[in-house]
Amino acid sequence: MPEPTAATVSVTSLFGISLASIVLGIDANTAIGAFAGATLFITSARELNLATRFVYLLISVVIGYHAAGEITAHTPIAAPAIAGFIGGLCSISAGLLLIRQLQEGNLTNISNLFKVKK
Repeated sequence: MPEPTAATVSVTSLFGISLASIVLGIDANTAIGAFAGATLFITSARELNLATRFVYLLISVVIGYHAAGEITAHTPIAAPAIAGFIGGLCSISAGLLLIRQLQEGNLTNISNLFKVKK
């Protein structure tokens, strides 16, 4: 049985996403997908403290939502919720990988990340 706090957070988040879609005009499917992907990422990152996980959640949701358009435009994925999920799930991992490469000064690996393979 899930904890009452987990259920409360889920219901509150879905209510917030629904309200934002009405008031701000955002796509609710994409936002829910991004939230689900971000949630999956932060629940699997148990070695991080709670504050870091919360910040990662916010970043993943925002980046996942915005990346969904690019994912649907450049991949065979047509569903905005799936694209948002993938964006939310992968955004922090990709960002941390990029930061690690910059810190190591390994610019060759960074340029290889952005090469388009034909």
